[in-house]
Amino acid sequence: MIDQPPEPALTPACMQVLLRVWDYLDGRLAPEEMQSLRTHLDECAPCLRYELFQASYMKAMASRRATRGAPWHIRAKVTDMLDSAMAEAAEL
Repeated sequence: MIDQPPEPALTPACMQVLLRVWDYLDGRLAPEEMQSLRTHLDECAPCLRYELFQASYMKAMASRRATRGAPWHIRAKVTDMLDSAMAEAAEL
C-alpha cells in the first residue's frame, strides 16, 4: 500500500462553503454572507473548485429542465392522487 498524505482538515470557513454553496449560488444569502463566502472562495482553491463544480452541475440541470409541463392527463392523475392523500390526512 502506498502512503498518502493525510487529507487536510476542513476549516470552519470551508465548512460554511460546503453547507451554504447552494444558497450562495442561488443568491439567497444576505449581502454580508455572500461577501464572506466570496472572499473565502477567492482565497481557497479547493473550495473554489467545489463551487465551480456545483455551479456547473446547476447549469447542466437547468439545461435539462423540461420546457413544457406534463400532459394534461398526467397532471390530472397527480392532482387526484394529491387530493386523495390530503383528504386521508385530514381524517387522521
